[in-house]
Amino acid sequence: MKRAGLLLLAVAPVATVAVYLLGGDSDSDAAGADRRGSGTQRPYDKDKSAAEIKADDELIADLPPGLAAPAKKDLAQQLIASAENSTLDWRGQYGYIEDIDDDHGYTAGIIGFCTGTHDLLTLVERYT
Repeated sequence: MKRAGLLLLAVAPVATVAVYLLGGDSDSDAAGADRRGSGTQRPYDKDKSAAEIKADDELIADLPPGLAAPAKKDLAQQLIASAENSTLDWRGQYGYIEDIDDDHGYTAGIIGFCTGTHDLLTLVERYT
């Protein structure tokens, strides 16, 4: 049961990020996007001109999709580091390794790979 609880803590942030990135707005379904003209103002753009909206749309179209977008990747990494290591400094967690006395051996890295569950071994083997 303890292991299932730890698994839930590891999966919950990833699921949250997936819902955030893939879910989108409930107001912006694909059919709604097709009905909207390029010069039409959306409800959240009430104070913007058509030229400003078009410029925003072009900027967004040029950005990489999903987690390839630097801001989205950084947000996702911060969510994971917050859940795993109680910090938003995810870059500082690469060198993290500690025995946290949870009967899973040493825990390492941003995600918390463990030696006792052999997922750290699998990671190292696949990396090398």
